[in-house]
Amino acid sequence: MQGLLFGVSVAVILYGVRTILGELIPAFQGIANRIVPGAVPALDAPIVFPFGQNAVLVGFLASLTGGLVSLAVVVVLLDPAVGVAVVLPGLLPQFFTGGAAGVYGNATGGRRGAVCGGFANGVLITFLPALLLDVLGRYRHANTTFGDTDFGWYGILVGYAVRPGGVLGVLLALLVGAVVFGLAVLVQKRLVEPGWDPGARRDAELARQEEERVRRAKEAGAGGGEEENGGG
Repeated sequence: MQGLLFGVSVAVILYGVRTILGELIPAFQGIANRIVPGAVPALDAPIVFPFGQNAVLVGFLASLTGGLVSLAVVVVLLDPAVGVAVVLPGLLPQFFTGGAAGVYGNATGGRRGAVCGGFANGVLITFLPALLLDVLGRYRHANTTFGDTDFGWYGILVGYAVRPGGVLGVLLALLVGAVVFGLAVLVQKRLVEPGWDPGARRDAELARQEEERVRRAKEAGAGGGEEENGGG
């Protein structure tokens, strides 16, 4: 029954993704062309699920494994030694971000990339929320944190930037935002706009493997024909 509920939930998510692609994006483009020409809609991680549905499951399972391994490390080593908070692996972030990590990992590194990407996601969303607790003020005392990596790393940077307080804290927070924005612009200009394809190396490797397989098949066929001629 749980497996059936999980399958139905995934089907609903994929249907929602198709709805976004088919209806909401064209509607957004109509508004963007009038108000903000050239704007590109930012969509949530499940938008990539239809591009690698098997990779979604692989990424989710690998992410859950990474979360459990990280949980064991925190409970056995880090919590007793330095008091790192224990963050239980949540299935929703493990599935959404782990599945997306599996899709991107599969696009760049095949099955190994899907497993490594999902596992890395599970480790990050276990440690980053625990470290984020130190800068959350009153939320820390309520043991409340945020479960995704984007909240984690950026929240840690901003949280420690505003620690000095006053004008200095505001300036440091603005500096962090400016640096992150500058890096985003640099990546956009240097990589995205020139047509960077993150899966090009994987595609080239797959093509090479296919050529190697065809060559070996031809050699095996030629060798078999020579043996038949010799035997005759």
